[in-house]
Amino acid sequence: MRYDRVLAHTEAFVKRLLFDCHSCRQCVLRTTGLVSPITCPKGLRNGPCGGTLASMCEVRADLECVWVRIHTRMSRSGHALPPPLPSTDTALADTSSFTNYWTGDDRAGRSPLACPNVANDQTTAPLQTRSNLEYRLKSGAFVRTCEVRSPRSADFSEMMEHANVVAGAFDAVNATAHLNGKPSMPSPVAAAKLVAAGIEAIAQITARDQTKTSFISELQTNHGNRVNNALCVTGDSYKGRPRSKQVYDMDSALMLYEARWLRETGVIAFTGDALDDPPRPFLGAAINPFSTPANVPIVRLAKGRRWSRFRGRKDRTGDARRDGCHMAHAASRRQSSVRGSRQRRSAGAVR
Repeated sequence: MRYDRVLAHTEAFVKRLLFDCHSCRQCVLRTTGLVSPITCPKGLRNGPCGGTLASMCEVRADLECVWVRIHTRMSRSGHALPPPLPSTDTALADTSSFTNYWTGDDRAGRSPLACPNVANDQTTAPLQTRSNLEYRLKSGAFVRTCEVRSPRSADFSEMMEHANVVAGAFDAVNATAHLNGKPSMPSPVAAAKLVAAGIEAIAQITARDQTKTSFISELQTNHGNRVNNALCVTGDSYKGRPRSKQVYDMDSALMLYEARWLRETGVIAFTGDALDDPPRPFLGAAINPFSTPANVPIVRLAKGRRWSRFRGRKDRTGDARRDGCHMAHAASRRQSSVRGSRQRRSAGAVR
């Protein structure tokens, strides 16, 4: 209707002046301290990426990180925990958020997500997956992981040479996904090569490169290739010019939510479709230990734990360690070279 378009444009003008609003049309300003999360250049709705340094944005170094502002405004200590928010509903473009609120059309895009009902103490729970990494962690063993770079061509010989060098010294090997935002062989393909060689593989999946549809497809691909571990990361921003459009349909927290919901219920959360043989990956996440201020990524990790019952950290020891009642594996951005592979100098949490 014409009046709705007029209202939408008037609202967009006023809210842009007051809140730097980017008109997502499903307003969550009440839950984010009147700071719009959509002003984040990556559009992240659940906390900052790992590229935040000295409170500044990774993509635009002249801007303060939106999520630092949100956390600071919501709590003097900066440790507030906003509720988990879903991705925006793109069907509401060019509509009024006021109208959407009163009609309820925006409810799916602004209502906090329900969490899977799973046990708090996962160390005493039965194994959830076929992952040997999960078995090792739950047995109380110290665990080391590293990564090898997925090739930028269809030739896997160099990658496999590096993988065979490190395989005996590490419990699992992660295959990178489009490192630095540049094209490479997909991580599920590289991880499948590792599995075929008898190596416990971790497939890496980045929100930078995935829609929800392609994300679920990668989980299914991993399942078919017997890749039982998935590391979900938001992904760094491509620095080249001209800068290509990057996806960020989800952030890493939403990826964990979708994957865990599918694993626990057998239903794809965003479509409601049930799968006869759903993927059951052992899930991991990572934070950057050098991100500042440190409290913001830690709070975001707590939000991820609320959804997927994981807790973790990345340090510089190279060993996975017990953190409360949870075990962890993850990756530090500070990496050292091991004959062409890049060693993960840390551990973080996985479920």
